[in-house]
Amino acid sequence: MEPVSDADTSVPHAVSAPCGGVPDPRSLALDQVVAAFRRDDLAVSVAGAHEYAEVEALSRAADPHDVFLPVTAATLAWFADANPHGPGFLVIARAPGGGPVVGHFLFYANTLVGPGAGAGHRRPAYLYVNLYVSPDYRRKGVFGTMFAFGLEVLTRMGIGFAYTVPNPRSSPGFLKFGVPRLGTLPCWMAPDAAAWRSLAAFSAWGRGDVTAARVSSVDPSMVPAPGATAVVRGLRTPATLNWRFAERPGVDYGIWQIERDGSNAGYAVTRVMTIQGHRVLAFCDLALDPFDAATLRGALGAIGRETARERCTLVMFQGGPPDARSRRALWRAGLVHVPDRFLPQPIVVFGGAPGQQHSTGGFPLLGGWSITPGDWDVF
Repeated sequence: MEPVSDADTSVPHAVSAPCGGVPDPRSLALDQVVAAFRRDDLAVSVAGAHEYAEVEALSRAADPHDVFLPVTAATLAWFADANPHGPGFLVIARAPGGGPVVGHFLFYANTLVGPGAGAGHRRPAYLYVNLYVSPDYRRKGVFGTMFAFGLEVLTRMGIGFAYTVPNPRSSPGFLKFGVPRLGTLPCWMAPDAAAWRSLAAFSAWGRGDVTAARVSSVDPSMVPAPGATAVVRGLRTPATLNWRFAERPGVDYGIWQIERDGSNAGYAVTRVMTIQGHRVLAFCDLALDPFDAATLRGALGAIGRETARERCTLVMFQGGPPDARSRRALWRAGLVHVPDRFLPQPIVVFGGAPGQQHSTGGFPLLGGWSITPGDWDVF
């Protein structure tokens, strides 16, 4: 929610990380890793593209309480093989003797900027997401074997930091394996009602006509210029933003160009979701310049009017910059910070140096981060 861009907007849409020097995991001696993790009752490997469809079938057959959003072959290819941040890989576990896939765990690339990466410099990072183990193979160490296998691949790739946003059932497993708990992302909510936005106007000082126009992709002119940052943030360029939102298969995002008094003021990305029975307008990413209460309130109001037909009852935003001024702007724009104890599932981030228990890889705890739902896959 602070200006989260980068001066270089020419990131190629290919499997080469903008940080440089990250090898394709399939170019490594993976047979050595497979041998190191061989079990009599399980075969763990890196999936080929021809195996993505089998993983999709397993995911679609899963209990909806276990899998929030079934992973598809197209999504796996998008995550791992068309990611401008760098190449990813899917760890799969099979029953012995070439049996069916019984578990999967996706590792995909992101790029972080800021402290821990060298201020203002890029550092490759990986997320591990979409963990699933078939019920018949649970409590048999399948999760642990797939996780250790993936961390070994990351170590051989030279990756110094990886993170995840697990569900509550998976969290104890990451603690068990020594992954540091970096903290919980703040959650901000407000009723999606014109009356509430009018009430918020009393505390959102400043004048200016703010508009929001829905567009099909992010144009370079929409991304605020980068500024000095004392926090960790995800890299934002038109290429990475369009990969993340405009090109993701199977998910419909609203990409909005925000203007104030006829001049560019940033962008927002939204998604309409049903959470705990509520129709929610979720803000997946937001960068405004200036980031003040008047611009933020104007953007929320303009988008709310454009999405009124969706009949959302709540507006939600998670994460964002940790500085006090930005948080005051959120509050003055009508968003209320919801304490963790009132949330059905707080967003907890775990992360550290692969293969090094209890090491944060030089990164600060979450109070020094500025990330949004755009920095992990569920949203």
